[in-house]
Amino acid sequence: MADIFVEYMVQRGMTPGLRLRQLLIVLGGGIALFLAFLLSPMAGGLGFLVILAGLGIGFLAWRLARAQQVEFEYALTNGEFDLDKIIARSSRKRLLTFHCRDVEQLVPFTAGEKLPSGTIMACSSPQDDSLWRCTVKHPQRGSVTFVFNASESLLGAMSKFLPGSVRREVLGNRL
Repeated sequence: MADIFVEYMVQRGMTPGLRLRQLLIVLGGGIALFLAFLLSPMAGGLGFLVILAGLGIGFLAWRLARAQQVEFEYALTNGEFDLDKIIARSSRKRLLTFHCRDVEQLVPFTAGEKLPSGTIMACSSPQDDSLWRCTVKHPQRGSVTFVFNASESLLGAMSKFLPGSVRREVLGNRL
């Protein structure tokens, strides 16, 4: 049997709330930097430390503002599903790894659907049409639910490794 590898990546949409948060972070960093340069002459011998603190706060604000840019990567390799969060295209965090045989439920997701607490929203926007909700038996974390954007190729590759009852449900819904 040939190896199966499917990778899919989505970028989280910038909502008005996220844009406002990003603007406020940059604005706060700019004000801190301005105040540091303004107050450094009054600090006397400690002026250098005030400027250094202002530069540090400015740098931190820049990093936090960039951290609002998030992408999610789904990689399926021979039934092993990896869900990663990529922040500002510079750091990667593994959110979840599981084998497709451990999937308990895989169904289309509709906006407004009630989700269990701790659900991982790994999608571009909760209002998208192509969202799927997946519940997995995880050995360390128990039952884990996540919402993700799925392409037809990713769903097709996943269906080859899903348990029979879940596969019938997925094939009946979409494929």
